[in-house]
Amino acid sequence: HADFYGIASILLFVFAAVVGPELLCPDRRNGTITLYLVRPITGGDYVVARWAAFLAVMLGAAWVPQLILFLGLSAGDPEPGAYLLRHWLDVPRLLLAGAAMALYATTLALLVASFTTRRAYASVFLVGLFVISTPFTIGLADELGGAVGRWISMFNLTNVPVHVNDVIFGEVSEVTEDAPARELGPTVLVAWWALCTAVPFAVLWNRYRRMGP
Repeated sequence: HADFYGIASILLFVFAAVVGPELLCPDRRNGTITLYLVRPITGGDYVVARWAAFLAVMLGAAWVPQLILFLGLSAGDPEPGAYLLRHWLDVPRLLLAGAAMALYATTLALLVASFTTRRAYASVFLVGLFVISTPFTIGLADELGGAVGRWISMFNLTNVPVHVNDVIFGEVSEVTEDAPARELGPTVLVAWWALCTAVPFAVLWNRYRRMGP
């Protein structure tokens, strides 16, 4: 299950990059957001509702495959009951890891979408951001090494939620096994994920909260 989320992180990010801008960009381009705000809601209400709706979609995308995999492994075991007793703790772990990934991807996708009226621009920028940050941070971290290299490795955007996944499952996935950031420890890795999720959400909410019809 830990490796599943590590490997699936790229697919979830691409999904977020393609689908997320659909929630904000058309309203900004067509001016329909002003129609929403004629009703007794604020810009903050609008963007939080959009964020929550997309988060629900992302949670489904993260959780459903894992739950199907878990049920399939249980059914395929010679003793399904014994398998469930041995691995029942995996269920809250996979739900928690999926939530961490969904919160992070949802927030970044909508933040980028809030800066443009074109879905394609937001999608391309997001995919490019995730793709470019990986080789860039890996190469620079390897070149500098030491504490500086470990902190630079933290800016690999794809790995941010995967490190949390590793902490939750207590094992290292294939995606992060060579990442210098692992040496910073679980507390730093989880705090960095929280920062990388909370700050973009705050910026997103602040961009919309003052909007009016």
